[in-house]
Amino acid sequence: TIESSFISEDSLTKNKLFQEISDTYNELALTLLTNEINNNKKSSLESLNINGNNRIISESLRLLKESLKYTPMNKNIYINIGDIHFYLKDYNKAYYYYSKAYKIDFKDSEIKARISGILYKYAMISFNTKNYSESIEFLQKAIEL
Repeated sequence: TIESSFISEDSLTKNKLFQEISDTYNELALTLLTNEINNNKKSSLESLNINGNNRIISESLRLLKESLKYTPMNKNIYINIGDIHFYLKDYNKAYYYYSKAYKIDFKDSEIKARISGILYKYAMISFNTKNYSESIEFLQKAIEL
């Protein structure tokens, strides 16, 4: 019907607008981090965090999370948030966001590699605390991905 075509056009326009807003937040967050790393002549987000620039990292996370309000099925935003938490050594949060991305696209090899990396970290922590059976479980999960 004519009415449904207007609704679908309106819906497409709204979705496109939401995608543009989300992309803008994502770009702002990544630009903030990149500029801060470059301005401080750092080589990575990890070295940036070590030197106490948590304000930039917090603002980047806020922008990325804001973008999820507009495009909650955008796996790249979850990956970017996960990457930040990984470099902050907050592996539980990194795992959480990578898992969200994995649920959106379980065939993406980059997501699998990131999750495997965290499972490996968990395995090494378990190994170092002599919890060998748990260490083996984490490694098996990593392999299964």
